[in-house]
Amino acid sequence: MATVTAPLRPPSGFVGSIINSTFVSLSWEPLPGATRYTLRYVHPDFRLGSEELVGVALLVGGLSPGSEYRFNVSAVIQSGEVSPSATLTLTLPGGPTTGEHVV
Repeated sequence: MATVTAPLRPPSGFVGSIINSTFVSLSWEPLPGATRYTLRYVHPDFRLGSEELVGVALLVGGLSPGSEYRFNVSAVIQSGEVSPSATLTLTLPGGPTTGEHVV
């Protein structure tokens, strides 16, 4: 008799908080059997970035004020990578100001 295993779901509880105009905090629930996690993100200029980590939280800095970033996370298990979480979009405060500049 064959053993049927349920497909692994993406990490759940993926949330983010804006710390200030250049930092965000991201976290998610641990996935049983995960050996590490891959956090992927899209910069405002559509460049892709990623971080490999063993924990379930990350502080991301050096971001551009006033910009929108999109993040998702996936777990890596012994047999490969699990599907990524839903995308989390965060828009940072700040950014360029407009108007007259008096010197």
